[in-house]
Amino acid sequence: MARRIDLTKTGKCSVCGINLYEETDNRPHRMAMPCNIGGCPYETPEQQQELKLSDFAVPPAGKGVIYYE
Repeated sequence: MARRIDLTKTGKCSVCGINLYEETDNRPHRMAMPCNIGGCPYETPEQQQELKLSDFAVPPAGKGVIYYE
């Protein structure tokens, strides 16, 4: 069974709606990044250009530690 991490939500990203957390200084959880969505306020265009297709491996089935509402 996957380990559940309880974090305190502080808001949502204005671009994609992903949750932001107090424990990560009001940023998305590290497992949700990089999102590679244009206009993301939490990563630079340079970071998005460095991403490779292999960086977006499909996670195993079931809920992970990141939840969307």
